[in-house]
Amino acid sequence: MLEDKELVEVRNLVNHMVVYKIDELNRRIVFQPFETKKVTVDELRRLNYQHGGRVLLHNYLCVLNDELRTEFGIDPSVVEYD
Repeated sequence: MLEDKELVEVRNLVNHMVVYKIDELNRRIVFQPFETKKVTVDELRRLNYQHGGRVLLHNYLCVLNDELRTEFGIDPSVVEYD
């Protein structure tokens, strides 16, 4: 199991900005088109449980960690995701 403080690469899959906000952490993250950033596992888990966060993780942002993808219910065999 991944630790909350571990960093995971996340890539924007679309040709426009993707923005999310985690109020508990007082963080607002902006992904420019096709940008890749390193984000903590804790932040991604919080995003997954937040309203609309699951949609972002499944359709707009690519989590570059198979273990975390499985945790979020993203099928690792989906070619379009990569």
